[in-house]
Amino acid sequence: MLILGHRGANSPLTGSLSENSMEAFQQALDLGADGIETDVRSGANGVPVLCHDPIRDNDTPLASLEELLDWAPDDFLLNLEIKDPRVIPDMVDLMNQYDKRYLVTSFWHRSVYKFNKEMPHIDCGPIISFSPIFAMLLRGMILAGFTHIVWDCSIVESDVISYFPEYQHFAYNVDDYEVQGFDGIISDDVSLYVEE
Repeated sequence: MLILGHRGANSPLTGSLSENSMEAFQQALDLGADGIETDVRSGANGVPVLCHDPIRDNDTPLASLEELLDWAPDDFLLNLEIKDPRVIPDMVDLMNQYDKRYLVTSFWHRSVYKFNKEMPHIDCGPIISFSPIFAMLLRGMILAGFTHIVWDCSIVESDVISYFPEYQHFAYNVDDYEVQGFDGIISDDVSLYVEE
């Protein structure tokens, strides 16, 4: 199972770092994570930056997607969550310059679909944050070309993922739950899952 640091990594052993910062990404790598999840949105002049919430004028300096791509080892999985669909053209331009290991996701499923049309060779998938009553109804929402589904661990039951054997399954919100049957997890505390 792959272990990704949610917005980097924080560990009780090393203290809290700013999320989506280069220091948090380095900590995830140092702790033995297989990659990180980070949020991508358009910053000033359309430059893709790494920030979960909408950008305010008084925000501290934000790490850019280009900084992350310059830093990341080639085999370190970069789960790039699209927070703002306007960032897609600039993401595509940057990602075409770097041969990295990518997974592109979003709660905005149409944004992932749009990205996938631009870069069909990159692994993509929706983030599912609602409890599917009928797995077959959910199947109708998963668009062709996707390779992954990212589930909210607090609402999905492991038998639901069995309805989707053709996808890789990741889970977030995992730190308070027993995690079984997933190909990867996205954790706020990587140190809980990496083996020494």
